[in-house]
Amino acid sequence: MNMNGIDGDRHVNIFIGSAAKAGQYKMADRNETGRLKGGSVFAGDLTRPVHARIQNKVDAARKQALKLVNDQFDKDMEADDALHSLVKNQEVLKEKELAAHKEVEQIQATRSEYAESYGIDTASDEYKDYELLRKQLLSPTSLTDEEKEKIDAMGAKTDFQEKMLEFDAAAMDHTQREANAKSMQELQGDAIYNINQALAQSAPMVDEQLNADKIMENASKEIISMIQGDAIAQWDEKVAAEKAEAEKKAKEEEEKKAQTEEPSTDVEKEMADQEKLLETTNELEQQVENIIKKGGLTWEDVKGLSIDELS
Repeated sequence: MNMNGIDGDRHVNIFIGSAAKAGQYKMADRNETGRLKGGSVFAGDLTRPVHARIQNKVDAARKQALKLVNDQFDKDMEADDALHSLVKNQEVLKEKELAAHKEVEQIQATRSEYAESYGIDTASDEYKDYELLRKQLLSPTSLTDEEKEKIDAMGAKTDFQEKMLEFDAAAMDHTQREANAKSMQELQGDAIYNINQALAQSAPMVDEQLNADKIMENASKEIISMIQGDAIAQWDEKVAAEKAEAEKKAKEEEEKKAQTEEPSTDVEKEMADQEKLLETTNELEQQVENIIKKGGLTWEDVKGLSIDELS
């Protein structure tokens, strides 16, 4: 894996993997302050503790990013479930509204049939008393004092009045159910619209994904800084070791050279002594030869003289 980091105005390549895969690489150059100036760092050469720190950093960042996304996903799922529940409930409410409306229509039809079958004249006192009782049932607050007194003065209700009021009560109940269903649909419709608008404007999952990417980006920068620091430290150790080794080798070479030069000096001195001795010998021989010549002797006489002296 190649991680590109930015340090100031320059780029640094961080290779993570085997050296063979990374190919040729070079330790980043440094300026006088010891900071990396540019180049590539092979993370495979870093120490095990640094590898562990890198892995821990990546794992922690990945865990944090995943938690952000998962948490938002759970929230989105809850919102989706809520929306789905509201939409589903809208359908149920619509069915209730339609059912209540049909019940009202059915009750009104049955009521009309009953009224016709009973044969009550709408101009009769019985029917007029029924209408007053019906008004009391449907809208009691709208009764006048005179109407209230008239109702109080009525006797027992007739069978017609009892049955018609039952129809009216049933119709009123279903009418209320229909109105409630409509009202709930309107409220939930507004809630569905508001939730959809909020989700469309905020796009929380997109935001959290961007935040997760930012976490991984920051982690990458921290890892790059960590690798750079370790690379500099290792490079300093390597340079120090190579310098010490070079100094040691230089010292050994100097010692070896010194040992080689000392025998050479002795040989030269011995050769010089031999040459000097040879010159002295030659001079002695020349002097002896001169003496022999001056004395009228020969080398044989000298040899014989030497032998006689030895005997």
